[in-house]
Amino acid sequence: MSSNVEVYLFYSGTENPHILKQYQEGIAYLHEINAKLQIIDIDKNPEKAVRFKIVATPTIRIKTSDTDHRFVGVTDGFKQLLLQNVHGKGVLHVLGFKEGRELGKTLQVDMDNREEVERLLREELSPRGFYEFKLEIYKPNVVYVEASLIPDEMVEEYGKSKIPAGFKIAAFLGGIFTELFKKEVTAEETQSMTQGYEKCVFKIMQKEEPEGEIKERIRRMMK
Repeated sequence: MSSNVEVYLFYSGTENPHILKQYQEGIAYLHEINAKLQIIDIDKNPEKAVRFKIVATPTIRIKTSDTDHRFVGVTDGFKQLLLQNVHGKGVLHVLGFKEGRELGKTLQVDMDNREEVERLLREELSPRGFYEFKLEIYKPNVVYVEASLIPDEMVEEYGKSKIPAGFKIAAFLGGIFTELFKKEVTAEETQSMTQGYEKCVFKIMQKEEPEGEIKERIRRMMK
């Protein structure tokens, strides 16, 4: 989903010579989420300044499938601006899943040993602000897990909500278990502290192949 984000940074190499260095954290973030980034020096590309109606620099244009925003004269907090504008659930999911996989790759555990899995994940998650991790339901033979935990400052960050708000945490757990099971999984929050529950609960299961992929796999097998 992050690939559908387009960001244009218009600047003047003459008037804003240090802007790329100043914005380097935000630029690195855009590369991380695979956003489509165009950095345009209007001194070298005056025709693009005319085409996009740029009247002042720096100008940041952030375009998604349903929004198109411009920010003129932004000089501070470029990464924070990007996070606020494009950091929707899809981007959060991509980043959370990536972080989870990176952690999962470092873990060595017998997946048939429920107590060992629970202990290891509790030890790994606590320093990251996720406390009291517990495997409520654990069926490794069918790749199915229901786990609970208490995220640090969950309600303070998201406030009260009628629907679960921990989509990034779910993605993070999905990334971990994708590596642990060596199978791609999906993860979703089924109850959240923002709804008034004492803990957040997440359901993790093996990702089902789309019907088209199943048919294609069968077709290849029959060749």
